[in-house]
Amino acid sequence: MDFLQRSGTNHLKIQVWNRIGPRRARGLFKTKTTAGGITMPDFRLYYTAVTIKTQYNTEVTDLTQPLLISKGKWKKSQQDVPHEPIMLVPELCYLTGTSDLCIKMLKDYRVMRDLALHMRLDPEKRQHELRKLMNTIQINREVQRELLWGLKFDTNFLSFSRRILKGVRIFQGRTVFDSHPQFADWSRETRSGPLLNVKSLDHWLILYPTRNYGAASSLVQSLRKVTPTMGIAMREAKMLEVSDTVQSYTTVLENHVSSKTQMVLCVLSSEKKDLYDGIKQYLCVNCPTPSQCVVARTLDKPQTLMTIATKIAQQMNCKMGGALWKVETGLQNAMFIGIDCFHDIVNRRKSVAGFVSSINQELTQWFSQCIFQESGQELVNELKTCLEAALKLWCKHNQFLLQAIIVYRDGVGNAQLQALMDHEVPQIESSLKSVYPKDSGYINCKVQIV
Repeated sequence: MDFLQRSGTNHLKIQVWNRIGPRRARGLFKTKTTAGGITMPDFRLYYTAVTIKTQYNTEVTDLTQPLLISKGKWKKSQQDVPHEPIMLVPELCYLTGTSDLCIKMLKDYRVMRDLALHMRLDPEKRQHELRKLMNTIQINREVQRELLWGLKFDTNFLSFSRRILKGVRIFQGRTVFDSHPQFADWSRETRSGPLLNVKSLDHWLILYPTRNYGAASSLVQSLRKVTPTMGIAMREAKMLEVSDTVQSYTTVLENHVSSKTQMVLCVLSSEKKDLYDGIKQYLCVNCPTPSQCVVARTLDKPQTLMTIATKIAQQMNCKMGGALWKVETGLQNAMFIGIDCFHDIVNRRKSVAGFVSSINQELTQWFSQCIFQESGQELVNELKTCLEAALKLWCKHNQFLLQAIIVYRDGVGNAQLQALMDHEVPQIESSLKSVYPKDSGYINCKVQIV
């Protein structure tokens, strides 16, 4: 529905669009003339108020409030829709997102622990709570009045056949143990013995703000206590004081990181995203070096400091090329691949396809690569390049040819399955032919996409 009034060079165009979903009033004003005693800035709110009253039977009480202007997000299928600002009535808008109080609660360990007791229920308790909800729906009169349009809930749960997976055995150094079948948690067992593959900490740096020297020192003392049990040989770290800015961190890193540096541990005074991003960008792009960041606030709890130090030591060991444990998969000479795509829906920048694959029998070493694609593109064009590099690394680390390739492909809907088979599967077949000679027996390699 369009309203158009012309008076010489002055014109007003207000459009109410999107008849399927909620309608938004959008306005384009060239000059400030009057129309029927109402100025144009007032007229757009007046026209919006009339439309909302007609469509939703909702009154706009304040006709003098300024409208909020939204730039809008346009899909490729909306190329014919004029990309004009969207006018929103503040009185009818609601704040969304996480409030400061919610963020504070999420950071409170005690609150999250108590909340987990109600959210992470075992199957029996979850079934009990759902049955209580269904019973309440059946007997509550207000709910029944809302359900007059025909929606009903069955009083019984849907039953179907299922199978119980066998427990997984975990190997850590000389220790073998089973994971908990219900919670899949084996963190306690990992603290009592050496890791599967250990890397020593000989040359490493610790950067900390001046006011967080105590937290950094406490972390070092805790690491000295937990690393011997893991089998990690840890020498003294070079302690470096910095200011709480990205420039200070990067300057110190530029002056002290060398080819011998194995690890950089940064203590951060807060959870500033720009600070974390700046440190990671420098250590990943400018001088590729394994790094670990920890917020000083998490080191202020003596009762959990040893647990935190254990996890930090484990993460640093993995980032330096070590391994914590391995599991039995029941498959011999099998490569596991994961593929997914990231789409930037906010800035509409290029999509990024991520590729990761195992390159050894124990599934403890991995190859990864990123591919930049057109915005919104899900199917991967350069899959052959990634897989060829992964296959060559497999041949380098193993003496046997692959017998199976299992691909975990995320982000693809049912409507795209055939396109996936036509576009990506031929690239996998072509990669096998390119890396392995014809008489090598690669034809016996089975490929399964999940």
